[in-house]
Amino acid sequence: MTWALQVSTEGRASHPPVNLLEEGVVSLVVVLNSNFMVVHDFKPEIHTELAQITTGPSGARLRAIDRVLRVLPGHQDVRTDHYELLPRASDLSEVFLLRPGDVISFANAKETVSCIWTESKVQVNSSATEESKVVDVFDGIAETTPEEETEHEDLDNTVTAVAATQSKSQSISGSKSQRPRATPQLSNQRSVVVQETPTVARVNGVIDHIAAEPYSTARTGQSQNAIHTENPAIEGLELEITHDSDTNHAVPAGLSDSVMGEAPDDETLKKHPKVLISRKRPSPGLDEHELRGPSINGKRAKKNVARSEDDTQDSRMSNIIVNTSPVAPSVKGRRLKSAVPEIEEVNDSTPSRSQRSSQRSTATTNLYEGPTPRVATSSSALTDKSLAVKFLKKQGGAFVESTKEEFNVLWRVIRDGNLPKTPKVLLAITTGTPIVTDKWLTDSAKAGHFLAAKAYRPSTPKQEKDWKFKLESVIGHPQTPFAEFTIHFTTGLHAAYKVFTEIEQVCKAAGAAKVTKKKKKINPDDNVIVLAVEEGDEEAEMLIREGVACYNRDLLPLSIFRGALDLDSDEFKLTAAVAAAGSSVNDTKAKRGRKS
Repeated sequence: MTWALQVSTEGRASHPPVNLLEEGVVSLVVVLNSNFMVVHDFKPEIHTELAQITTGPSGARLRAIDRVLRVLPGHQDVRTDHYELLPRASDLSEVFLLRPGDVISFANAKETVSCIWTESKVQVNSSATEESKVVDVFDGIAETTPEEETEHEDLDNTVTAVAATQSKSQSISGSKSQRPRATPQLSNQRSVVVQETPTVARVNGVIDHIAAEPYSTARTGQSQNAIHTENPAIEGLELEITHDSDTNHAVPAGLSDSVMGEAPDDETLKKHPKVLISRKRPSPGLDEHELRGPSINGKRAKKNVARSEDDTQDSRMSNIIVNTSPVAPSVKGRRLKSAVPEIEEVNDSTPSRSQRSSQRSTATTNLYEGPTPRVATSSSALTDKSLAVKFLKKQGGAFVESTKEEFNVLWRVIRDGNLPKTPKVLLAITTGTPIVTDKWLTDSAKAGHFLAAKAYRPSTPKQEKDWKFKLESVIGHPQTPFAEFTIHFTTGLHAAYKVFTEIEQVCKAAGAAKVTKKKKKINPDDNVIVLAVEEGDEEAEMLIREGVACYNRDLLPLSIFRGALDLDSDEFKLTAAVAAAGSSVNDTKAKRGRKS
């Protein structure tokens, strides 16, 4: 049982098949003149290694080295689906278990490699009646020439041919009515050939031809010594040849030249026979002439005759029982398991076309798709000198520290469970930029390539409940709730921001047409949203008295998170009393300070 590889060009073999070792490694290479070859000894100076095939007790394993491989399964009738095996990257590589008939190909290559599995075969020779040799018989005894006889020949070493369709009764009756006769011409049907020696005792070596049974050689095409049993070591033992069967065909010694039985089928011939030796000798059913024994001058021979030299231990091999039918399983003991589940398990181990497609689609979705990332952090533990950031730069990416820098894709890397209201996070929501956790970059560094961002979205169940929004519904989708509005920041709120330019950038990304921060006259009918400090904002107090609605600073981030703007709700709206409360307290403190 060996594996072999056949290199073919456009369906025709271009090289002789290459036999693989039972355990070893071969390489699929391209030599300097662009010829495709299978070599056992890989030489880097002249070969370009494309793939490796490793053989062992578990089978043949294929591994891509330099190019993407395509494996077309050999067990399907319509070969339209193939499996793509990616070359190894870093410390990771894909391995494909080859099956007989699989075809390996490369992109832009006309040559293919077919996998051939050769089973070990056992040659079984049987008798052929068409090529047999005709033996002349006179009075039932085969005639031989002096040249054919040697001093080592056994005159009792005869071959009895059994026709597969001949019954026992026909054999016995035929031997009585048609004796002496010539050897019948058998048909081309399969025969069971059994060799035995007669057990009939002889007196002075003289046997009457009428009382003696004819022993003929049938048209078997084999010599008389073909199925000769060697001299047994123990006297008085019995040889029993049996196949797994529940039907026994006995061949007692001393019957006529025909042995009853049916020809075994092909499955029976394939089974290994069992040889059983028993010390008990069953009484075979004998013919009427044999029960009487051989006679001389019409008188019955004595029952007890001294054993002659020809009556050896071989003559005591009196019974040969051939079983051809399969044996029914025993009821006792543990019940045999059905073979059906094993077949089902084997079928399950081989992936179907849909399973292979899902495996390829899963591997594809785990890869990052899009331009080279330019990563900006927000409340992250990553620094410019961390290994993950070094991997980012090695892959061609960039580490962005400020939103003022140009970027094509801005990633917001945050810790899981915490979603701050920083300008970077708000800008990521408004622009539809993916938001991921710290593990995205560290896991990508371990994998050797950028991974898909969807699997690393942050989980913020508490903030989603408190802020009444779903991060899954807004992340990755641009949000512009302030479209066509002018956002005005009061003087007090403008001073509360450390870097107001980032807030101004967030407002414009959220759809705001204009952002203002200086005091000015605002009409209630203007399309202006005023954001102010909740307490102690004199500008907000004055605008509210003039009929202009003012809102606290949370209106900006929460409207972006929710993806909608609700100006009619009282959740963020300020009143004149609230705006004036802070200012009155501050005035009181100032007056007390002047008195002192």
